[in-house]
Amino acid sequence: MNQASDQHGREIERALELINEIESRVPAEYRVTLFEVLLADLRGETGVRGRPRQEPSTDPQSATAWVGIDLETYAKALSGPGRLLAKALITLEIVDSQMHIDWMTPAEIERFLVERARATHVYRTNVSNALRRARGLVDRRRRGRAYEYRLTEAGRSVVEREIAILGPQAG
Repeated sequence: MNQASDQHGREIERALELINEIESRVPAEYRVTLFEVLLADLRGETGVRGRPRQEPSTDPQSATAWVGIDLETYAKALSGPGRLLAKALITLEIVDSQMHIDWMTPAEIERFLVERARATHVYRTNVSNALRRARGLVDRRRRGRAYEYRLTEAGRSVVEREIAILGPQAG
C-alpha cells in the first residue's frame, strides 16, 4: 500500500510540474485567481508563490466575476461583426449597471467581450482607438500607463438606441 501511495504522490507532483510549466507561459493578466487558489488548496499551501492566500478577485479582469452577468438584453447588439464602439459602450453599461464598476481599460473591455460575450475579432488597440475618438460618449482618465473609460449620459443614450434598434434578443 505504501508503494501505491508513493506512486500516486509522484503522479501528483508530475501533474503540478506540468501545470506550473504551462502557467509560466501564460501572461499574468490572463491567469485566473480562482485557479491559483484551488491549486494552492491541492498543494496544501497557504499561498501561491509566496503571496498571501486571497479570495478570488472581483475586479473586471476576473472571468469568475463575470459569470452572473445577464447578457440577454444585449445579446443581439453584442453579436455579429463590426460595431466595436457600440460593443465597448454596451460593455461599459453592463459592467456599470450589473457590477457597479464605473471605469474600465480597453484591455478589460476586450477581455469581457471575448470571454463573456464571446465576441470575435476584438482587439485592445481597436477598442482603445474607438473609445479615444468617442468624445462626449465616454469620460477618460489615466491609470498607470493606460487610460480607463466611463460611460457618460450621452453614451447611455447611444446604448439605449442600439438596444431599441436591434431588439433585446438575438434572433
